Amino acid sequence: MKRRRLLLSLGLILLTILIAGCSNNNQPATNVPATPAPAATSTPNTVNIQSFAFSPSTLTVNKGDTVTWVNLDSAAHTVTSASFDSGSLAKGQSYNFTFNQAGTFTYNCTVHPSMQGVVIVK
Repeated sequence: MKRRRLLLSLGLILLTILIAGCSNNNQPATNVPATPAPAATSTPNTVNIQSFAFSPSTLTVNKGDTVTWVNLDSAAHTVTSASFDSGSLAKGQSYNFTFNQAGTFTYNCTVHPSMQGVVIVK
């Protein structure tokens, strides 16, 4: 019984840490809140989050284009860079960001840092 309580307590602590690590209250004005999204899409400016990876991992767009990330995994993920942060995206949610400046923007998932991607804006 004590072991069960200990495991439950540890699980709750880990869940709290994961949720706290994904929150961000300082989102830039160009962020669009996470919204329910359709299944996998293949539009030119869409990045699918699937199998713990961003696909495509590198995307080239024009200045002024909006990129949409769609979480198709059952795990929550983030799309986070120095310029934007989606916050936690549950399965089926999406995040949009409009790139108004040219440059190379690297991003990752803060929950799973090995997940990395790049948006190149011309």
